[in-house]
Amino acid sequence: MKGKRKIPRGLLAAAVIIGALFGLLLVAYIAAQIVAHTVLKDGNPADEIISTDDFKFDRVEEDVDIFEDEEYLQLERTVYYSDGAQTYPILSDNFPVPEAARLFYDYIDAIIHGDADKLNTFYTDEYLEEVGAHADFTMQRVYDALVTYLGPTIDKRTGQRCERVKLTYRISKNDGTFRRDIESDASREQIFTVIEQDGVYRISDMNFVYAVR
Repeated sequence: MKGKRKIPRGLLAAAVIIGALFGLLLVAYIAAQIVAHTVLKDGNPADEIISTDDFKFDRVEEDVDIFEDEEYLQLERTVYYSDGAQTYPILSDNFPVPEAARLFYDYIDAIIHGDADKLNTFYTDEYLEEVGAHADFTMQRVYDALVTYLGPTIDKRTGQRCERVKLTYRISKNDGTFRRDIESDASREQIFTVIEQDGVYRISDMNFVYAVR
């Protein structure tokens, strides 16, 4: 009776390495799928780029009064402020809120009421000339709004001292007339640079935490 043929050590080692590589690739694929599935709900890393090609938006209703939408009224519509340690309503009289952050209460209010003209007043003239003003949009069902103060910095355009503020919120039944970079109930962090001009705080720059295409 012939003995069993031995598998060469080199071939066995190669098989183990290939198996290990296959396992790593499988884990990486599963992780990528998890990120892709959750990115629009929970945000994603700064170097992540997602596609908006397949985004679906709600039907546009020009004259809709969102305050008659009972579903929207049940959502968390309070605008909250965070200093990194505590979180509380931005209009609270019991906690200090920097003026650079407080302006985002009115900023959110303008979005909710579909007031493009008012929204554009929160930006510097230089920013509007470079980026362009907001066009008309419908009332937006904004909720889960959080304003986070990130601290002082230097404005890259003017060299002036300024403040950095992070803003996140979600839009229920997003119709795409204001934001086309997020779907309904998704969020995408925005980092604003705010400067003081003649005693009034205005937005001089805005960047997203991650990119879309």
